[in-house]
Amino acid sequence: MMKELKFKNPLFREGHNLTVRRGIRWGVEREAKIDMGIGLITFKITTVVMSFADLGNSDLADEHDEKCRNVDGLFEVMCQLYSNFDAREMVTLVSFEI
Repeated sequence: MMKELKFKNPLFREGHNLTVRRGIRWGVEREAKIDMGIGLITFKITTVVMSFADLGNSDLADEHDEKCRNVDGLFEVMCQLYSNFDAREMVTLVSFEI
């Protein structure tokens, strides 16, 4: 069954988008459903699994949420979204085209 990517801030731009998820569970997925306001649409996704501590600002340039386009901003949002988030955790960068 295909997973749905859910967003607290579902603002996307045309072209390349990125979202960062806690853990590695998205790392094996190649498609995801995303609610675009007109229902769920299937998108092809690419993923990269890495330690949050290894992220650089350049990795986040295409982050869909403007607040998360730098490591400090992303860390703040991750702490709000995920209880007890730690910068040493593994995260998955999920990319998709709109």
